[in-house]
Amino acid sequence: MSDPQFDVERATAGLVLALFLAASLLVGAMYYFVLRDMEERAGASNASQAVRVEHPSAGPPASASIPVSEHHA
Repeated sequence: MSDPQFDVERATAGLVLALFLAASLLVGAMYYFVLRDMEERAGASNASQAVRVEHPSAGPPASASIPVSEHHA
């Protein structure tokens, strides 16, 4: 008859190995889909999706400047 402690250690090692393999497969699948999505987005980009920056016209400032008080605390 085998030692029960050895059976528990062996089962725990098998569980840890199975969880590690599952996590590795999950990370690999996520990496694959992220790379595929990045390539699709890069291929679909064109000038219509470019960022447009509109500079404000030369006008009065949005807020008046606040004078510095000469009184010190």
